[in-house]
Formats: sequence, structure tokens, C-alpha cells
Amino acid sequence: MDFENSKSRLIQELGSSVVSFEEEIILKYSGAINGSQTRPLCIAFPESEDQIRKILLVSKETGLKIYPLSKGKNFGYGDALSTGEGHIIVDLSKMNAIVEVNPKLAFVTLQPGVTQKQLADH
Repeated sequence: MDFENSKSRLIQELGSSVVSFEEEIILKYSGAINGSQTRPLCIAFPESEDQIRKILLVSKETGLKIYPLSKGKNFGYGDALSTGEGHIIVDLSKMNAIVEVNPKLAFVTLQPGVTQKQLADH
């Protein structure tokens, strides 16, 4: 599938409020702190598991690779730069709910965009 068809398919499935092809946003995700650069195809900002499923479906159908990140700010694990050109960066920062804290069984269920500070404050 070519770029325009892939772009149309992503917008059709997710809407323009979830997936961005804006140059300013693309550039924000195109460089790393070490100076290396790769240019993603687009940035997706899902807010639900259903939207993630749609991203994965489009990726499978089009052959586009995805690069997920929770906040893109933990430099010990890398930053928001994808590993190759033309990937869909899936920024999970809007999925930031603490679903359950169970002190009795000592576990927490949270979405991928939850920060350590957010959990500590909770």
C-alpha cells in the first residue's frame, strides 16, 4: 500500500484527532538526544484499547511498522525516536489511568501512559 492509501486508511479507522501527519508534530518525534534522526510516517495518540486494536489492524494490513512509547522521556530506555524510517509512532501518553491499586495483594493495574510520579501521588 502506498503512502496516500496508508494515510487514508489510518484516518478512516482512527480519525484526524487520533493520528497526526502534521509536520511540526512529526519533527518533534524525528530526533534523539544523541543526534540521530529517523522520520516517522505519522504519530498516533490512542486513548483506548479499541484504538490500539485499530492501529494494529492497519499496521498488519498495510505492512507499516509501529513503534510504541508511553511518554518518550525515559532516556535510560531510549527516547521517542523510532528504530526506522516511516514507522507509525504510537504515543500512549493519553492512556494514563490508574485502573486498580490492591494493597492487600500488592499489585497495581495501570495504563501505559501512567508516570511514576502519577502513581506515587495516587
